[in-house]
Amino acid sequence: MTEVRLEHRRGRSWYRAVDAGSGRGWVLDRQALAGLRLLPLEPDAGPVELAPEQLPLLDEAERATARRRALLLLGHRARSVAELRRLLAAWPFNPEAVEDALGWVAQLGYLDDRALAQEMVALHLHRRAKGRRGVLAEMAERGIPADVGAPEVERHYPAAAEYEVALELARRHARTLEGLPPERRLARLWRYLARRGFEEETVRRALREVLGPEASGGVEPA
Repeated sequence: MTEVRLEHRRGRSWYRAVDAGSGRGWVLDRQALAGLRLLPLEPDAGPVELAPEQLPLLDEAERATARRRALLLLGHRARSVAELRRLLAAWPFNPEAVEDALGWVAQLGYLDDRALAQEMVALHLHRRAKGRRGVLAEMAERGIPADVGAPEVERHYPAAAEYEVALELARRHARTLEGLPPERRLARLWRYLARRGFEEETVRRALREVLGPEASGGVEPA
């Protein structure tokens, strides 16, 4: 028989089963423990004895736990593969359980970096508040690889569309800056658009259109 020690800290929703001999551990939720008939647990319960042929059941139970955790996390909002892998690491699953969960939810169609990139582009086009570089930066923050995100931005958020968004924002913001000296107005507008991730040439064109003679000496502020 093999002794398995069950560890649990108050406030955590997961348990850790540890092989007393080898030190190997498995992360399990209450549903997994119930399936293994290890519940209910007494506060000061000692090691549980398992037959050697039962140990593979712990691998299976951990995979099931990781899958349930992945579904719960995806139920809150769409995630990239990198985001979900990082969030699963908050529970110290074995790497094999994490990769199994990632592959499983991907097969179900719940985990798709390309689809998430398309969704993000569509969202920002609807909000009309961020340029192409800004969208790409947000994708990078969320762990979407550049070779996945960049083609979606190029396909669904072309330079012409970015210019229209930048022009709309520049016109709106320029009205709040009336009365400022031309050079300060120009600098403020430039920074306003640049912070939102619009490409330099897009900013230059938009400010020439909005400011007219004020931008005739060169749009980019010193």
